[in-house]
Amino acid sequence: MSLIEIKENEVSMTYTDPRIVRSIYGQLVRECGGVDAASALLGVAKGTISKQLSGQAEIGYTQVAVLEDTVGRYPLTDLLSRRREAAIGCGELGILAETAVTEVGDVAPAILRLISSGNADQLLKELPEAISALQALVDRAREGG
Repeated sequence: MSLIEIKENEVSMTYTDPRIVRSIYGQLVRECGGVDAASALLGVAKGTISKQLSGQAEIGYTQVAVLEDTVGRYPLTDLLSRRREAAIGCGELGILAETAVTEVGDVAPAILRLISSGNADQLLKELPEAISALQALVDRAREGG
């Protein structure tokens, strides 16, 4: 098993372990001022928050997002981001590069279709998407990768 596989498994296990998600959610609830404040902020009953913290009720991502935005920390979002990075083996720059390559790959068939049929619809869809993806990659690379 390679180091990447070990890291992927660790991230996946962490993500799928409901205790970790509940722990992060509990930290966010405490940082928002406790169960009373979180229930008021989220518009749910205090009992719902308590059940979520004990594992008796599902924790919705929208609720997590509201709490993360409130405290200005994004631990669950970061965990999910690390999961994606581990799954594809790269960080944000790699994700942008992957998107750019995919979008640019869609342009050549669109050009051929334009040449063969005179229909520009596919090119008018694919070319702006490719340009946007390439610009995002260039911008990120200029920021220092």
